[in-house]
Amino acid sequence: MKAIKTALTVIFLCSANLASALTTWTCTAVDTKNNVYSGSGIDRDAAETSAIMACSRGFEYARNCAVQNCTEQQQNPQPQNH
Repeated sequence: MKAIKTALTVIFLCSANLASALTTWTCTAVDTKNNVYSGSGIDRDAAETSAIMACSRGFEYARNCAVQNCTEQQQNPQPQNH
């Protein structure tokens, strides 16, 4: 019984890891002139940071930028040809 629980736990963790590897977040940020910048990452925080970093280049402060929206995108695994 313990072996079955261990196997199920391993399968669950592998599935969760695979699902997170197939997910990408994309965020957009705007500056004070309404220029739009985008960023992406493995999670929402990374995508927001990426968008703010892209937006704030050339500015002394990142407060000149604001995150507009973020979306989570599922990536479809590519079939392998043998």
